[in-house]
Amino acid sequence: MDDDDVYLSETEFNLILELARNQGRVLMHEHLLSTVWGQKYSTEIDYLRSYVHILRRKLEKDPQHPRLILSKPGVGYLLASEPASRPGE
Repeated sequence: MDDDDVYLSETEFNLILELARNQGRVLMHEHLLSTVWGQKYSTEIDYLRSYVHILRRKLEKDPQHPRLILSKPGVGYLLASEPASRPGE
């Protein structure tokens, strides 16, 4: 990020990799959980939220206003194909 290395855990890497493989597409919570953690974790949405929070802190310039890893409440997450613009930009 900004020419600095970003170190990710294996789980963080697998999550961003799955989002990147499907860039621009909303991936349902259950899909991400099953793919990254395994089928028995498909309902553990708190795991997913925690890791998305960590990734945003590591990858977003302003984690409170994400432009790369976007939420679709009640559905899932997507990796934006282009950083989302902020209001007023």
